[in-house]
This record gives sequence, C-alpha cells and structure tokens, in this order.
Amino acid sequence: MRYNIIIICCLFTLYCCKSSILKEKDKTIQIKIVGSETIYPLLKLEVEEFSKKNNSYKINISGGGSNVGIKSLLNGTTDIAMSSRKLTDVEIEEFRKSNKNIIIKKIAFDALSVIVNKTNKVRNLTKQNLKDIFTGKIDNWKNLGGANCEILICSRESSSGSYEYFKEKVLDGEGYSSKILKTKISQAIIQLVSLKPGAIGYVGIAQIRPTIQPVSIVLDDSFNFIYPSISNLSQDKYPLKRPLFLIYERKNSLKLTKMLKFIESSKGQEIISIVGYCKLNKHREN
Repeated sequence: MRYNIIIICCLFTLYCCKSSILKEKDKTIQIKIVGSETIYPLLKLEVEEFSKKNNSYKINISGGGSNVGIKSLLNGTTDIAMSSRKLTDVEIEEFRKSNKNIIIKKIAFDALSVIVNKTNKVRNLTKQNLKDIFTGKIDNWKNLGGANCEILICSRESSSGSYEYFKEKVLDGEGYSSKILKTKISQAIIQLVSLKPGAIGYVGIAQIRPTIQPVSIVLDDSFNFIYPSISNLSQDKYPLKRPLFLIYERKNSLKLTKMLKFIESSKGQEIISIVGYCKLNKHREN
C-alpha cells in the first residue's frame, strides 16, 4: 500500500511537470505595435515574414500616426511605438516622469518626398516656394511658372510625424494654411494628388507611386535641386532625409528581442529595401 502511494505521487508529479512544460511551450507571446503610417507598411511586412517561422507570437500592428504611437506607449496601451520623427523634449520628460525607461531604435531611413500631379510642369521647388505654398501665401501654380491652376494643399493630420517634421524642416515652425486639406493616411494624399491637377502633398519615399510626380527640392541657397531617390538618400544628398524609429520600454526587451533581431537580420534588411526605404548600413550619416 505504501509503495502504491509513492508510485501514484511520482506519476502525479511527472504529470504536473509535463503539463507545465507543454503549457510553457504553447504559451503565446503577444506584441502590440502602434504609430507611424510611414513605417506601418514596412513593419507589417516584417511582422508577416517573422510570424511564418514564429507561430507562438501574436503581433497586432496598426497605424494612426507617430503621435498616436508615442501617446499609446506613454499610457501603456502598446508595446512598441512607431515614429517617423524624434521625440520632443516634452515627450522625453513625460516618459521620465512616468518612470518609463525607453529604448529608441533606429531601423531605416526615409526621404519625405514632395509630390504633385503628373500634368504639373513645375518639377523644382525651393524651400521658400514650399513655405509660400504650404502657408497659403501662394495659391496658384502660375506664380511658380506653372499653369493657371489653383493650388490644392494636401497634408497629413497633426497626429502625424510627417506633419510635424515638414512643419519644422520646411515651414520653420510656421503654421500651415487654413485651407490645407488634411488626411488620416498617406494613401489619401496620393489619391488626391493623382486626381487633382493643382494638388501638392508629401509622402514617404516608399509610398511614391507611378500615378504621381515627385519634385526635386533644395532647402539652402545653392539651387542644387535634389530628387528623392534611394541613391541620393544613401549618399546623404537629399535634404529631407529622416530616420524611422521603434520606441519601447526597456522592461519589455526580452519579449521583443527575437522580433527586433529579425528586422536587423539579412532577411529583415532585405525587406526594408523591398518596401523602398534605405537600410541603415547603406546610409552614410553626418
């Protein structure tokens, strides 16, 4: 009888251990990613490829803009924030006050590209031209050597990192025109610019389509107009180059490491090129 009890106890212990191992093996790792519409297509493809060989991960990814991602990370409703701009001093202080030790990971480079309708003959714009257009001081393309056509300004909403980046780098902090047409997603800008002869907007270089025309720009007094291309970006020539970031809390590093290492792998870097952005190791920084 005594030996029977011992055997039963041993079998029960073995069963519990095996059950625990199986549960651990079948455990789903959930990751939520929110933020930049510019980064969204890239991360979506990275996640799809990563998930093919890592089915224990359940990764949910959505856009909404850099500001949305950063605020979500701050209030604890996402694991990773995608951002097409650097954090502001105010945001850094907010994370500090919230006792959130964050890691800011640069994953690729983008060229914020100014686009016009394919029928538009204006193909070169200076910083002053862009500033005058987007602040509403110039409202007709004839003032820039183009057709007698009213300018329709298309922009992302203020929650977008592209909106903030363009405002800082091109408008020198001045406000956009009150007539600006704001959209939630870059695809809407592409559609408007492709359909409206007088439209102008800006999108990430990977979002450029054959239905629209990117223009060459210059932000200094050199009049050396530069076209948004991967070649010009990788050679550090294009003036509206910007890094793309993933931001997350250090305490979640272990959970995120495998996916982040995939992005840094040769396959992950290949995806960056396929989507149309510039890989970090192909970019010569200042």
